[in-house]
Amino acid sequence: MNKGRKLGLDFGSTRIGVAICDPDGILATPFSTLPSGPGLLDEISSICKSEEIVAIVVGLPRSLSGEISHAANLVNDFKAQLTAHLPDLPILTFDERFTTTLANQALRASGRSAKEGRAVIDQIAAVNILQSYLDANG
Repeated sequence: MNKGRKLGLDFGSTRIGVAICDPDGILATPFSTLPSGPGLLDEISSICKSEEIVAIVVGLPRSLSGEISHAANLVNDFKAQLTAHLPDLPILTFDERFTTTLANQALRASGRSAKEGRAVIDQIAAVNILQSYLDANG
């Protein structure tokens, strides 16, 4: 599954970072930050239709030892909801260890404060998840 636009999601209980890649599946870029809660699945569905998405990659948080964490169970529940809402799209998970840490480092390097960049951090984490997936499966 190399060609076609893919959507990367950094799932959180408050916000969802969204990234998207080019049609050739080479480069992930920030797209938006969505609030968690009612209407989220419809918003993701709308993005998938308008951007002609062929697959969704959701970051799966694991512990440093690789074990499934409580947060990973929440992501798996979210993946099940996405699968039910978008049955024709492959919904994949990909290891997201360190993506938020990397996003925070990038934000600090750009000179922005954590408060200024909360929504941006989620988008950067989504980019890291999607780009890592693309690099591993390209």
